[in-house]
Amino acid sequence: MSGARAKTNSRRDNNVVEKPALQKHVEFFDVNHDGVITVDETFRGLRSLGWGPIFGLVSVLIIHLPFSYPSLPATPLDDQRGFLKYILSIPAFFWSYVPDPFLRIHIANIHRDKHGSDSGSFNHRGGFDRTSFNEIFTNAAPPAHDSLSFWEGVNLIKRNHDLFDIFGTLAAVFEWFAVYFMLWPADGRCSKEDIKGVMDGSIFESIAGRRKAGEGKK
Repeated sequence: MSGARAKTNSRRDNNVVEKPALQKHVEFFDVNHDGVITVDETFRGLRSLGWGPIFGLVSVLIIHLPFSYPSLPATPLDDQRGFLKYILSIPAFFWSYVPDPFLRIHIANIHRDKHGSDSGSFNHRGGFDRTSFNEIFTNAAPPAHDSLSFWEGVNLIKRNHDLFDIFGTLAAVFEWFAVYFMLWPADGRCSKEDIKGVMDGSIFESIAGRRKAGEGKK
């Protein structure tokens, strides 16, 4: 029986679909784990990572104003259950395209928020592209380094800039400033592992824990 159970559990584990890295990147901010990130949750999350109140408020607007609408779940027209159901589903279909007044971000659709002029480390489904990520350090950093200085990151943004893509470039600038500010490396170089930790969200809990412990000591 135990062998049969083990096989059953193994099959279940194999059927579990791993979440894309881009979803993991933002899940830290989903405090109540309901799949939706509110403005308040983002603000509290940024504060726990070291953002001051003013910078936190500005960052919340920069994040939620452009990224809320693309992540909205669309309601399809119900054309499978007869003419009446189809007619009744039309209002819900159009309503799903109305911007959310609360600027909530839906994690399941976070891949729609991928912008241009980026490093290509996330593919269009939000998965982590290890090859493109490694090329960041091959192209931007000296051969001896698996890390980035602040200005190497800035030069990388210049190289990735797409023609007329003002929004994507500004988003990349904000993201790099945020990453560098959050990591704030003592030697001035953000390590490859720490940058990857930001991309998959695995480092956020560690940073928040260190800051909380430091405040407790004070």
